Amino acid sequence: MWLRCSFAAALWLGAALPVVAGAADGLQRHQGACSVTAPTGETLFAGDCAITRSHVAQLQAGTHCAYTRYEVLYPGIGLGVALRPETAGCAPQFQDQPADFLAMDKRGQLVTATAAGALFRFDPGPPDPAPPAPLPVLDDFLRGIEACDFSPAYDAFARSLWEAFPAEFEDPDGLRTTPAAGAAILWPTDNPPPLQPVRARKTGSTQHLDVPLRGTYHGLEIIGLQMEAGIGSEIYMDSFLFNAPKDVLEGKFGASVRGKNRLEESRNFDDAPFLPRIEEGAPARLSCYGTE
Repeated sequence: MWLRCSFAAALWLGAALPVVAGAADGLQRHQGACSVTAPTGETLFAGDCAITRSHVAQLQAGTHCAYTRYEVLYPGIGLGVALRPETAGCAPQFQDQPADFLAMDKRGQLVTATAAGALFRFDPGPPDPAPPAPLPVLDDFLRGIEACDFSPAYDAFARSLWEAFPAEFEDPDGLRTTPAAGAAILWPTDNPPPLQPVRARKTGSTQHLDVPLRGTYHGLEIIGLQMEAGIGSEIYMDSFLFNAPKDVLEGKFGASVRGKNRLEESRNFDDAPFLPRIEEGAPARLSCYGTE
């Protein structure tokens, strides 16, 4: 086993453990308590170590194994590398060799034992942060926005927003975030984002709504909705803000946008339909403008 050769030489001859290269990215580093105990029970080191944590995968006996990899720099001794399995049925490793024991002790330290009986202890560090919740998929809710052919659910949502934040010519200009009494906004699933209100701004004869809508549409992240209406004129514009540059929106929706505009060029515009366009800016946006 490794202890009988490299480690024995490192300890008894005063040499250092060989340094093992770490993962290139996805690293979490911390200082933590650590110790090394010889097979005889003698404490060879007790103090603080520089510890690096990452996640790696290996093929082991035909099984794809996921591991948490710890690189522990024991001062005066060298670098110990432990692999703690995340996949059931996969064996722990230490210094690229099977480890006889890798578990948590009462002090919250991980303990690795070699076949010869040496013990390596180290603080595993704080837990990984919880992954962000997946964004809601709004494909059905926003179906057809690239041609400004809105779904019934979106139409109802838009109407509920305008009913929640009505504006009249005689109202003072300014910002408000409190909807009208008794108003019920028909939000899609998992919206609105926490603590993010609708912001309604009246400027002259125009009412603006900044709507904190979050989700994905055809795989692209939506980071907001801006709505605008001429007070008393029934002229509207709805702009869907994407976390993507304009050329990505063009590649995804450009054909539908151009097709809808060509179609309406040949029709009677008495109905003044909503027409789509992809606009410059940061963030880029897909807008629908027209009258009801």
